[in-house]
Amino acid sequence: MGEVVKLSERRKRPEPVPTFDRVMERLFEALDLMEPVRGTAAAHKAVCDGIEMLLTREERLLAWPKK
Repeated sequence: MGEVVKLSERRKRPEPVPTFDRVMERLFEALDLMEPVRGTAAAHKAVCDGIEMLLTREERLLAWPKK
């Protein structure tokens, strides 16, 4: 038979991986927070480029044929 494991000794479960939608929501929240700050044009562009890269990747993954 298997080994008995006490619940008090059980390992904690890892945090769930956030969904793509949650990641995108957080990126847009960060982008909104950057708006009022002056001199962030380069940072703003970098965030926008990162979002575009994530969207492109997600679209490609969704379009990839499933086995």
